[in-house]
Amino acid sequence: AGELMSHASSALFQAKANGRRSVGWYVPPLKAAGRIRLKMLSGLHKAIERGEFELHYQACLDARAGTVIGVEALARWRHEGVFVPPLEFIALAEESGLIVQLGEWAIGEASRQMRQWTDAGLQVPRVSVNISTLHFGMQSLAESVRAAIRDHGLAPGMLEIELTESCMVRDFTATLGELHALKDLGVSLSLDDFGTGYSSLSYLTRLPIDKLKIDRSFVRLLGASADGEAIVRAIVALGQSLRLELVAEGVETAAQAKMLLDMGCVGIQGFLLATPVPAVHLPASITRARRRAASLAGGPARTGESPDGPDARAALSR
Repeated sequence: AGELMSHASSALFQAKANGRRSVGWYVPPLKAAGRIRLKMLSGLHKAIERGEFELHYQACLDARAGTVIGVEALARWRHEGVFVPPLEFIALAEESGLIVQLGEWAIGEASRQMRQWTDAGLQVPRVSVNISTLHFGMQSLAESVRAAIRDHGLAPGMLEIELTESCMVRDFTATLGELHALKDLGVSLSLDDFGTGYSSLSYLTRLPIDKLKIDRSFVRLLGASADGEAIVRAIVALGQSLRLELVAEGVETAAQAKMLLDMGCVGIQGFLLATPVPAVHLPASITRARRRAASLAGGPARTGESPDGPDARAALSR
């Protein structure tokens, strides 16, 4: 209790120093924070070889048709028996350059899992992997993608690479060449977090991308802000004019989903339909997601897919 009150007093002192109506947070001494950071960095260096990383998968659906569009692979780090929040280790991996090694591992692991799902009869059209700005443009990216497709026998379009707008803040000619090289390998390209970065709209018409993902920060404003709704409508209209697939991220309420459907954005990803789950739980997650999508569209889920059939469950449990 004494230590807690001491920390609270330090935070109060800092708030007062910042002026009236300020909020202060207690910050551990830099020395202690540095030790924690070094410990995490040391663990991160060894995490891949120790098998501490795993991928969880979040289903994305066409909410109007009730069909699965694909799944997004999301890295999870189980360090000393506890999951480290992704925001913490991703930032550290970016700073240290380990994000490249992590990205290459994720491409290979997601492709391996895609092959296993396909062999088990689970109908997942594609799996998407996020690539950092640091990784994009390195020759190793194309090599990793080529090797993953070859080693696991993936059909064109089954692997999708997600890039952020920050990847475009480079030599545009070089960027364009790198994107075309990836397309030549048969992968789909998605522009993630659209509207939050720095890309020029004039560049957008020349990029060989297949999909725009509407950032969750805009989706969150639906029903809460007229300006936010106007931005989403504008992005949807832009994507439709460029004949791009549209997916809204971070959809958490039925009201948000219905507004997106009314706008013409049928691609829905978020906790409303499905949370990220380990690969073994994906069939059940897809089944639940399709039922929830059917309730939004006002009809029964389509029965053509059998994501949780006995053969799929048996193969995925191995």
